[in-house]
Amino acid sequence: MTLFDIEMSYRKAIEELIENGGAMTEELELQMQFDEKAFSKKMCGYGLAIKEINGEVDLLDDAIAELTKKKKAREQTVTTMKGRMLQAMLAFDQEKIKTPFISIWIGKSKKLKVLHEHLIPAAYLTEVITQKVEGAKLKEAIENGLETDAAVVEETFNLQIR
Repeated sequence: MTLFDIEMSYRKAIEELIENGGAMTEELELQMQFDEKAFSKKMCGYGLAIKEINGEVDLLDDAIAELTKKKKAREQTVTTMKGRMLQAMLAFDQEKIKTPFISIWIGKSKKLKVLHEHLIPAAYLTEVITQKVEGAKLKEAIENGLETDAAVVEETFNLQIR
């Protein structure tokens, strides 16, 4: 069975599921139900569709990474160009340039620069505490006999598709 062998009704249901963001409707639930007669055929069809969708997800991840890289390059280019323009305006003692197409000026702002954080008075400090469960470590400890009411190791089923 190939991707093209998947029945159109299965494809339509899967496409509708994607459009719904993965949320099932009652109509989709009925269309995608398994029955004994079509069990094997549907399983193969859905499995192939999952492989296809996973391929699309990989392509989207690659596209997102490439677009993020392009975005960062453009942001860095803007930062570099603005820095050079500011240096030039300061060097030529120009505070403002105005043409019919664009206005460029040097703005002033105030920004706090902390020189020695350990010398800041306590009234101006906020304590931030974060905790995170070390899942793998805790799971191993429980499997090795740690008794706790805080967590349990559950055995679950997951579907494997190749």
